[in-house]
Amino acid sequence: MTGSPPPERSRASRPATPLGSMRRRLLLVSYHFGPGEVTGAFRWNAFVRDLSDRGWSFDVVCAPGAGSDSRSPDPLAPAIGPLEVFKVSRPGWPDQVVDALLTGLRHVRDAMRRAVGRSADHARSHLGPNRIDIWSPGDSVSLRTKVLKSLRSASEILSDRIWAARATRMAKRLLRSRTYGAVVVSSPPHFSQLVGLKVARLARVPWIADLRDPWIIALGELTPFVSPFARIVGERLERKVQRRATVLVHNTERAAQATKQELPGVTARRVAIPNGYDCLATIARPDAECFRVIYGGWIYPFMDVRKLLDACSRLRSRHDLGAESMRIEFVGSDPDFGGVGLVALAEERGLHGCVEVLGRMPRREALVRQQRAAVLAAFDYPHGVSVVMKFYDYAQMFGRMLLIAEPESALAQAAGKIGVGVQRASDPASLDRALDEAYTRWRANHWPEVNDPHGVHSRARRSAEMHALLEDTIGHSSRT
Repeated sequence: MTGSPPPERSRASRPATPLGSMRRRLLLVSYHFGPGEVTGAFRWNAFVRDLSDRGWSFDVVCAPGAGSDSRSPDPLAPAIGPLEVFKVSRPGWPDQVVDALLTGLRHVRDAMRRAVGRSADHARSHLGPNRIDIWSPGDSVSLRTKVLKSLRSASEILSDRIWAARATRMAKRLLRSRTYGAVVVSSPPHFSQLVGLKVARLARVPWIADLRDPWIIALGELTPFVSPFARIVGERLERKVQRRATVLVHNTERAAQATKQELPGVTARRVAIPNGYDCLATIARPDAECFRVIYGGWIYPFMDVRKLLDACSRLRSRHDLGAESMRIEFVGSDPDFGGVGLVALAEERGLHGCVEVLGRMPRREALVRQQRAAVLAAFDYPHGVSVVMKFYDYAQMFGRMLLIAEPESALAQAAGKIGVGVQRASDPASLDRALDEAYTRWRANHWPEVNDPHGVHSRARRSAEMHALLEDTIGHSSRT
């Protein structure tokens, strides 16, 4: 692979640590963990793998993965290996209750529509491709949306709290037979941090709160998009976590700064350890026969996909591209956006026969499709304090990244570290330049190196940062 990251130093040659073996065992609470396709598991799956090579061992409290064995070791027995996983089930009844309630409400709504001669399909057929609502910061949210979101968030929070209580009981049982250097809690679900809140003080060890995603306080203008119930309950607990944790790990510097500004009195140490990617063994160059644009993942209501489609339409017109020469693929996206089909939105813009909407697929298959694309598209979050995960996948590929974001965002900062710029959604000329550049590369089949040739965002670097943090935090704790 041209431009692949340099090989890591041999793990066997890494210096031994001065910390005692008992203090090198960590209690990790991570709801998502183990093999699977859940994005939330990638970070600590990799950290556990890499940190184990540096001499750390783990007891992991997590939820059973889809189709996984629910059996766990005996928590009252001494540890017998460098990694033991203890699975705690999540209650399903809160979601079932809300699902039944929402189903009943939909039946009532449909009955009322039939009574006045208007079906859901009839209403949908009168919604033109340009009559869709894009949520923007400052927009109000309808009462119906607030109620529906609050019902969903109430069931999620209740399930999360019950799971956290069960995980806490598991952790307390582990403390009866095992000694740890620290308690590490990875969230979301953010209510998992309740385990660290209750267990770290009992164990008399540092509590490292790894906040993989922003919670409530750092969301800024996106806060109204969260249900009122989740905002009230979540912010109250987040403030408590911020005050009690020994170390707060954010996924970007901007997230750390934004939260610190909101909570100036918090004295906990703040660090930023971003996400990253696990290097693929080989990476293919983009398809030389067809100019492909790909968007991977969900399209949220605040991501105006029409901007991307408009730019693709202009590119097609400028270069007179036929449907056989240009493909726009949406992978893992909902086929509708704002109540209108993505294909209909594309055809309204003259992109007949160019758009394909693909459902969710295994991660390996999605990565293969991304490698075939000449353009790798992503929309940023309005809060601008975190980096969309697809950026890290795109970083190790050859295709030209089309990052639709504000220049002062965390995504722009991460992209800038590898020499990649971002394009504002409100600047069509910038979008056109980025697509023209990608098209020129594609025509010449000129892909000299991957986007991140030096492994700036590789997971190995992030693991080294986490290792240093653990050494420093536990070492300081033992001295005091």
